[in-house]
Amino acid sequence: VYILGCPPRPENLFYGLLKLQEKIDNMSLAKRPTEVRLDDSMLDEFKKSIRIGQVGAPEFVRIG
Repeated sequence: VYILGCPPRPENLFYGLLKLQEKIDNMSLAKRPTEVRLDDSMLDEFKKSIRIGQVGAPEFVRIG
């Protein structure tokens, strides 16, 4: 949102804040650029690594 004026008049600043609030209200969570989207192969690999991490490695290994 661009606010006119240098420095902006109070009514311009208020108008800019209202426009920013409108943009936020209309923004969908699915459209955020920071959202990570996993395809099926990535999701399967992620689930596999989680299962391996949950099992863990034994602290002592018996030999013989």
